[in-house]
Amino acid sequence: MKLLVSAGIGLAALVLATGAASNAAWVLAAAPIALGALWLVGVVRGWDWMGAFSFVSLMSLAALGMWLRIAPMLMLVGAVAALIAWDLDGLGRRMRSARRVEGGATLVRAHLQRLAAVAGLGLLLGGIALGIHIRLSFGWALVLGLLAILGLSRGCGSAIRSATEHRQ
Repeated sequence: MKLLVSAGIGLAALVLATGAASNAAWVLAAAPIALGALWLVGVVRGWDWMGAFSFVSLMSLAALGMWLRIAPMLMLVGAVAALIAWDLDGLGRRMRSARRVEGGATLVRAHLQRLAAVAGLGLLLGGIALGIHIRLSFGWALVLGLLAILGLSRGCGSAIRSATEHRQ
């Protein structure tokens, strides 16, 4: 599991840094490398708080890169890779905290399949969204954001219920 987490962290940091470096934003290019290195140290040393801190920081850098119009597709890929690494880091932490995980390999495989589907769909929809430009008022943007949050929370709740039923 740590290998997958490390690969996700490395991919996120490198893609975000590459995107920033492609626009000669050198400070913005150095930041994800430093954050990725800190996150990897945290994974090795068992600093659970480092994952959340690094994830939020990398996502903030990806959002800043998008706002500055720095290689938007690379910022999207970096954000999705950071999300994957954060999710797998959390899964690994939860599995380590359990005394015994019955069918751990099956659980991890099922989680990876769902994560791959969600990441692929996120990349597809994000790529489409990067190509479409629609002007929305703040009110419509707020309503759509709230609907997205509601949909994601219901989807996560459904996935958690499904996983709980699967384990029993």
